[in-house]
Amino acid sequence: MNRKIFLIASACTLLVASMASFAFSQTVWQKYEGNPVLVPTESWEAAYGVIGPRVLKIGGLYKMWYNGLDFRRQIGLATSADGIHWTKSGANPVLSNGQPGDFDSEHVHYGPVLFHDDRYWFWYSGHNGQHWQIGLAISEDGIHWTKHPDNPVLTVGSNGEWDAYGVISPAVIFDGHSYKMWYNGNGPELVLAAGYAESSDGVHWTKYPHNPILTPVPNTWESDAVGMGPVLFFEGKYHAWYGGRQSGIRSSIGYATSADGITWERFAGNPAVEPGKNDAWDSTTLGGFWVLRENDVLKMWYSGRRDDIWKIGYAVSAPKPPTGARGRIVVSHDVNTLSSQYGGPQEQQFAVNVAKFLIGANSGNILAIESNPDDMKRNYSPDVKDALTSAGYNVTYSNTPDYTLTELLAYDAVFVGIIWPPPYTVIDNFVLTDYVNHGGNVYIFSGVGSEPDSTREAALLNPFLKNFGIMFDASRYNQIRNRSINITSHHPIFDGVTELRADNGQSIIDLGTDSKAQIVQFEENQGIYAVFDPSTERLVFLPRVNGLPGDTINVTLHADPISGISGGDVVIGFDPEVLTAMSVATTDFTKHFLVAANLDTPGLARISLAGAESAAGDLGGVITLRMIVNPALSIPDTAFSRPLKLQLASFYDQNGQPLPAAKRDGEFILGKSRGDVNGDGFVNAADAILTLRIAAGLLDPTPEQFAEADVDANGHVESFDASCILRRAVGLPCPLGGNAGVAATLTVLPFSTSAGNLVETKISVEGIEKLLSGDMTLRFVTTALEITEIRPSPEMSAGAFISNLSAGGQARISFAATEAIAAKTIAVVRLRAKISVNERDLRAIEGIFFDDQGRRWNSVVTGVHSPDESGLPSTFHLAQNHPNPFYGGRAVASSSSRDLITTQIRYALPQGAHVKLIVYDIHGRQVRVLEDAEKAAGEYVQAWDGKDERGATVASGVYVYRLLAGKSALAGKMLLLE
Repeated sequence: MNRKIFLIASACTLLVASMASFAFSQTVWQKYEGNPVLVPTESWEAAYGVIGPRVLKIGGLYKMWYNGLDFRRQIGLATSADGIHWTKSGANPVLSNGQPGDFDSEHVHYGPVLFHDDRYWFWYSGHNGQHWQIGLAISEDGIHWTKHPDNPVLTVGSNGEWDAYGVISPAVIFDGHSYKMWYNGNGPELVLAAGYAESSDGVHWTKYPHNPILTPVPNTWESDAVGMGPVLFFEGKYHAWYGGRQSGIRSSIGYATSADGITWERFAGNPAVEPGKNDAWDSTTLGGFWVLRENDVLKMWYSGRRDDIWKIGYAVSAPKPPTGARGRIVVSHDVNTLSSQYGGPQEQQFAVNVAKFLIGANSGNILAIESNPDDMKRNYSPDVKDALTSAGYNVTYSNTPDYTLTELLAYDAVFVGIIWPPPYTVIDNFVLTDYVNHGGNVYIFSGVGSEPDSTREAALLNPFLKNFGIMFDASRYNQIRNRSINITSHHPIFDGVTELRADNGQSIIDLGTDSKAQIVQFEENQGIYAVFDPSTERLVFLPRVNGLPGDTINVTLHADPISGISGGDVVIGFDPEVLTAMSVATTDFTKHFLVAANLDTPGLARISLAGAESAAGDLGGVITLRMIVNPALSIPDTAFSRPLKLQLASFYDQNGQPLPAAKRDGEFILGKSRGDVNGDGFVNAADAILTLRIAAGLLDPTPEQFAEADVDANGHVESFDASCILRRAVGLPCPLGGNAGVAATLTVLPFSTSAGNLVETKISVEGIEKLLSGDMTLRFVTTALEITEIRPSPEMSAGAFISNLSAGGQARISFAATEAIAAKTIAVVRLRAKISVNERDLRAIEGIFFDDQGRRWNSVVTGVHSPDESGLPSTFHLAQNHPNPFYGGRAVASSSSRDLITTQIRYALPQGAHVKLIVYDIHGRQVRVLEDAEKAAGEYVQAWDGKDERGATVASGVYVYRLLAGKSALAGKMLLLE
């Protein structure tokens, strides 16, 4: 049988359409067409089926442990070479219920299996007729299991607690030092929620004191219950898939991420996987599931049922394709080019030319979506369909926007219009964006013509178009009809079209012979069409910015991509009666470039820049032009906008050779303050949320989002901008107090602990009486400690607080409030020690704060070895070992001395180097090589247990440790005692 894989995708609201790339490969899945892959075949599975797969891949062989559902639940094993075709073990069931009186006397239930220390570890759930609890079994072969004598290893909570009735179905990972468990529980208040626990040995577990960490969300797809599924750690954060239930029976699968495994952020487009449609085998509900990561591919085995019998299916993630794989887009302001009202020869030819340009061939499948069956006047013209069919295209017409990514990918191009009558709808922007990112091609035709319809239509289409640098402007809507004009063009879209209809004397831009024309900006009296073609090598463009009279605005010229630019010449034109250019600055991408600017001519900014090395990155800013809005202007009743003309944008590589690029102009809009980050036309709490995420580095903004979020126009998005947005949302002014001119002090309070322990410390700021917002960066030695939680201090209860641990060895914290907070302690940091640690291993490297007057305070940070602006050590350093003296390799009697059996040697590298760290005795003889490897710039800790290369404990006395890094060398002495 030729089996295929089809896609399933979640829908997403327009609010997050501009964030469509978020977690793409974790939230878009392909269900295997040959599902289900495991069905009940044996008597012990026959009553209700098979459920809850838990899969490992060992030596090229997939192993699945699953539940068989008869009148008792038991565990079976199946193996597979490809994850699809499974063979059940002849020893099934491999794990059965216990004896009367045991915690698992009635049932055993699925749980995670880890392969660790050459053994299989299985944390399974057991039921004794009263409670579900979690036990541990260990096996050498995955078939013959020994239950741990201390079972159950995780028990129910006390009476009245959230998990007092049962704990079940855990997920466990081992990070090399400790075990982390996410489990599900229920009690008197919660049907099912998720908790967290930790263990040093996998047997003795400590529950997180603030459980549960994930609870149901009222009035959503997960309103009745949530159950944590698999948890993976990669790309610097935890990824979890969890079950959610609604209406008592229908369960789906959601996705969430976490920096610490405790505080979880749900994906806005959840659920990520839903039950099948119609009579599919999994159409009633989904059940237990598991995810494996192989390279960049995620594989899921999940349970589903249509009736009373559970079966197991298979799905694969769909990693987001590279930018170069994106499809083309054509945009027209004309609903009538495909309508029955104006389906003349020119409309027919135009439709064919669009199809040829998008698909790049004279054949293919087209889906055309528009209209309502009760409004025949606006249905597609049969003549247009006949023209497309005669040209070799298969055309399917539809009057519903309800399409998934799976369904769209069956077509080479999608022609999209507005679904009539009001309230108008359009195909889901999230799905449509993913379709283009998968190589699909889109024709958007639009133009209801007048307010308020044009504004509503723009609001529906712009979340999709903005992802590709295109935007409908409702104030310039027009329709191509009634008045004939003639054009001559050899562009693939217009080729063969000798006449198109137009209103109001509008002209049609001739795109010329360049089929790579990427963006045609909409302007007064021209700009009816826009074209997006990813084959264009580079796009340089100005954003749309807002401002009020007297405001300072930043206009940043962006390049997509910015990589390869070593310099260039730029000319920006603007209305001198509205704007005055003040200064030009480089960006983080071009901060090492030389820049020269001539701003003497009103309405014109001439800029040249050059660098010895090329800029690097995808979308990035090249230069920022700082401008002042004329304070004498009055805000008009109707929209007032002026173009920001990109008159020249010539860029060069390191050899001085020109870099081909397409240009797009920008726009300044008067009368609208900044802060509309999500582009929905309002400044409200949703914008403040996104701004705070940008400030903490959790959201990579588009240029338009950045321009809106930078409320104080200082070229940075900070927590203060979020505070301003919240105040503006309720009609309060934003305090702009400038620089304080006085430094605050940011401190990590002292702490210390030994290896394996959890400890908390606090981050405090001194010198500011009342805080409005702040942004801080901490740096820590990853070989010494792991940060498990960052939470606001009790003093910060009135503010919004967010942290980001996605970058290894660095933590970012942002907070914002609408009213000043009299706080000294900002955050509480909870960490786990991998070795003996103290405050030297966790340092504050940067802090920016704003007080109740909006004044900016740049903090002075306390700590050891001040870093440079990159957060890396500024000097080559070798610290005194600690503790010193120490009792290497020997048992000591007093508990207070147990931490002294090893010593830690800390060193810092300002730049990467080959490092050798060697211990010598007092006579200069080499005892032990502790380090011999290439190391990147940063801080490191290496332990010595007082043993030589053979593992023998050396004699007491004085020893020398010597650090060689490149051409640098440092040494220290330490004392080893009996």
